[in-house]
Amino acid sequence: ATEKLAFALLSAGLMLALLPIKYIVLLVFLEIFTMYSPPRKANTERWERRFREWWFSIPAAPVKLEREKEDKKKK
Repeated sequence: ATEKLAFALLSAGLMLALLPIKYIVLLVFLEIFTMYSPPRKANTERWERRFREWWFSIPAAPVKLEREKEDKKKK
C-alpha cells in the first residue's frame, strides 16, 4: 500500500510539473461533465460501488473515553 501511494504521489507530481495547468483543468472539466454520460455511466457506478465496499470494510477503531481527574476541595 505504501508503494502504491508513493507511485501515485510521484505520478501526480510529474503530471503537475510537465503538463500545463490549462490541460489539467480541461481534463478535470471533461472528467466531471462526462462522468454520468451513457458510455461511461456503468464504469463510474462500478468504481463508486468498489470504493463504497472498500470504505465500509475498514473497521472502526475502538475509542476509550477517560474522565479527567478533578481535585475537588472538600468544604
